[in-house]
Amino acid sequence: MKIATASFDNRVKATMAFNGTFSKPGSRSWYAENLSLVLHENLFSYKDAQEYCNKNKKEKVYGVYLRHVMGQNKKGKIGKGVVYYLEGRGKSILTRDHTSADENPLETDVFIPCKDESAALTLEGAILRFLGKDGVHKSLITRII
Repeated sequence: MKIATASFDNRVKATMAFNGTFSKPGSRSWYAENLSLVLHENLFSYKDAQEYCNKNKKEKVYGVYLRHVMGQNKKGKIGKGVVYYLEGRGKSILTRDHTSADENPLETDVFIPCKDESAALTLEGAILRFLGKDGVHKSLITRII
C-alpha cells in the first residue's frame, strides 16, 4: 500500500515558505530562531517597567535580570523575572518564579524587559548558554553554538 505523501509534503513546503520556520510564532523555539525579537518594543529598563506597571496595575512585564548578592560583587545571578504592581506595597516590584536557594538578598543591577514570558525564558537561556551554563531550552543549543 502506497502512502500519499505529496499533499503532506506540499503542506510542509507551504508552511516553510510562509513562515520561514516550523516553530509557532511566539514560542520559545521561534524566539530562539529570532533572538532579535525578544526585547520589548517600548520598555528599555527596570525603571521603565516599574513606571509602566505603576500606571497599568493589572499588567506584568517579563524580562531577564542580572543581580548580585548585596554587600559583595563576586556572586551574580541571571534569571527570568516579572515586574508587577503589588497592592500591599503600593508600588511595582520585581520577583522571580522561585525563591533563590541562597538566603542572601539580591540587588538588581539590570532588568531587560521582554515581549512576553516565552521571550524572557529564551533570552535567559541564550545568556546562560553564552556564559557556558547548561540546562537551557534545547532549541537554543543548535542556534547559538
